[in-house]
Amino acid sequence: MSLGPDGVQYAPCYRQALAYLKAQKLCLPDDAGVYLAELAHLKPDNYAEFLALPGAMAFSAKRVTYNLSIRPELKKLAADGYHGEVLPWDRLDTYQRLARFSEVSLLLGRTGVALKLYRSLEGKYPATLAELVPKYLDETPVSPLSDIPLIYQTDGNDFTLSITVQPNKFAFGVFSQQRY
Repeated sequence: MSLGPDGVQYAPCYRQALAYLKAQKLCLPDDAGVYLAELAHLKPDNYAEFLALPGAMAFSAKRVTYNLSIRPELKKLAADGYHGEVLPWDRLDTYQRLARFSEVSLLLGRTGVALKLYRSLEGKYPATLAELVPKYLDETPVSPLSDIPLIYQTDGNDFTLSITVQPNKFAFGVFSQQRY
C-alpha cells in the first residue's frame, strides 16, 4: 500500500484520518444471520430439493447454533485483540486469523498516516518511529503477529514500513511512494 502526497496543506486530512484510525476497533461479524436467512429461503422447487430439505435445514440450524455459541469469544477477540497461538482445525481459527490481520491493517494504517502527518508538518520523516510518540501515536508500534517492532526505513524523503510474521520474512508493508 502506498500513501498520498506531502505538504502542510494535507496535514488536516492526515490528522482527520489518524483520528479515525485510532478510533477503529476490530469488527468480527459471525455468520449466524447468513444461516438464518438460508433457513428462511429453503423452498424446494423440485422433488430432489424436497428430499434434501431436512438435511439442508439441519445443516443451517447447526451453523446458526455454532455461530451463536462463539459470540462471546468473538466479542472478546474484538475487544482485546488476539495475541496467542491460532487454534488449529477449528472454525474459531478463522476469526482468530481475521482478528490478527485486522490488527495488522489498523496498525500499519495508523503508523503510515502518522508518518505522513509528521512529514507534512516537519518537512521530513522522523529518524525512528519512537519520534512519533506521544504527539502522533500513543506508543511505538509493535507487530501483533510477532511482538517485533515494525521495520521502518527512511531517507528523510520516503519511507518503507513493514511487518514480519517471522524474523526476516516480509509480510505486509506501507510505502510513502507507489511501488511496482
